[in-house]
Amino acid sequence: MPVPWFHVRLKSAERALRDGRIDEAYRVATTPDLREQRRTQRLWDKLVRPLLARARVHALAGRFDAALADLDKLRTLDRGEPDVTNLRQRILSEKQSDDARRAAENQAYDRAAQQVREGRLESGRLAVDRVDDTNRRDRLANELDVRAHRSAQLLAQAEGALKAKDPLAAFRHWREACTRHGHSSGTEAFADRLATAVCDWLRCCFEDGRLELFLSTLETVAPLRGVNASLFDECARWAELTQSAVAQLATGAFSDLRQTLLRLRGSRVTARWLDEAFEAAEQVRSGRDRLIASPLGLVTPTSAVTAARDRHSAIDVPRQAPGTGSPNKRPLLLLIDGTGSALLLTDEVVRIGRAGGSATIDVPIPAELHSHHADIICRGEDYFLMPRGPARVNSAAIKSAMLRDGDRIALGDHARLTFHKPSVKSETATLKLSDRCRLPMDVSYVVLFRDTCLLGPQVTCHLRTREGASRVVLFMRGGQLHARLADSEGHPASDATPLPLGATQQIGDLSMTVTEYTVGGDKLA
Repeated sequence: MPVPWFHVRLKSAERALRDGRIDEAYRVATTPDLREQRRTQRLWDKLVRPLLARARVHALAGRFDAALADLDKLRTLDRGEPDVTNLRQRILSEKQSDDARRAAENQAYDRAAQQVREGRLESGRLAVDRVDDTNRRDRLANELDVRAHRSAQLLAQAEGALKAKDPLAAFRHWREACTRHGHSSGTEAFADRLATAVCDWLRCCFEDGRLELFLSTLETVAPLRGVNASLFDECARWAELTQSAVAQLATGAFSDLRQTLLRLRGSRVTARWLDEAFEAAEQVRSGRDRLIASPLGLVTPTSAVTAARDRHSAIDVPRQAPGTGSPNKRPLLLLIDGTGSALLLTDEVVRIGRAGGSATIDVPIPAELHSHHADIICRGEDYFLMPRGPARVNSAAIKSAMLRDGDRIALGDHARLTFHKPSVKSETATLKLSDRCRLPMDVSYVVLFRDTCLLGPQVTCHLRTREGASRVVLFMRGGQLHARLADSEGHPASDATPLPLGATQQIGDLSMTVTEYTVGGDKLA
């Protein structure tokens, strides 16, 4: 008589259990059609001890998931209580502690890896030593050793260049050591000596009249200003005045040029070329005055004489008597003592282009641009850049873009502007021009004037002043520009004061003058 098939399977399960093949025995014994067999129940009883023993071995070895899987099998068999419950609780507790330990190890590794990637060589070394995993610690330590070795090689090259009186080569080696391999006490100590050597070289370069090299190098070594900013303040001041003088010479503003050269001569610098340039500017100015005082000037129409004066210094003779005319919808020049000059434009469409080009534009930039290169259009609270020539915003080429506070605008190859809209309470925005793109009359800001314009030292102001603590609000009333003091919340703190064209007004500790903006004696469109 044939043996029933389930007896054959049960016999194979019993044989698997005797041979130590616990999982195979468990799989057969839990087959649904065998569960109710009395012989199967006896097999389940025999499975309890090996499963429980194996679970304990897994737990001791830290294989908690495997141990819990064996306990789950005992729960399926409904065997082993209360030993199964006690062991499960102990394993879960140990697993939780082990997970916390592993998380702490991973965090320590991640912190160390971050510091190594950021090139913090010395603090990174301390962080690597705290990593418990030997393999991962060794990998990070090896990477750190390579970085430190290469940084030391570059510093040695920088030392050699500094001894050879080549501070620019020393700067390049030092910069590569810092950016590619990391910072250490060695790079920081060398940076102090390097900053002094570079400043001395810049001074010599300026005094020798190598101005283009001076300006480009000052921009190149900008990272050193973070090492010792006070060392570079004087060079930065020379660069600012030099760029103003270049713009004034280009536009024929010789009276302003003479004042700028005079300020350069008074800034503790001795340069033969500077004395010669000042003498030449003085000769041009005095020659102009002699021509106007000559019999020829006596028969020249007064308007022509005024225009000639304006071509040399647009603020020497106001184009309009103080208090007359409406400044609304006309380009205005705002001069703030101790801060600089700003162009105020109120049109919703502002045209930008090349200074001296054939197109009618609002912002004439002295750079290689199309005559009409781009428009900035205001729609409600938003501003849009609509280029007609090559343009980038934050280094990305664009066909049009909505501008946001802090966006860096590049027009063509050389014109650089930064868009700012610092206050959500005002629709007014500003364009900060790079030093090489300043407009005639040393204009470094263009104010896209909508409702109000806030002046002050705070970051929320449209124009940040360098002197004083007053916050001043500019606004239009009846077609006339007015100003008043504001408190820290922007609320009025004084009565409104009109700003007539050509008159200097003192508002708080700010002294300001508003005139029509002119280039070469002609009003901007």
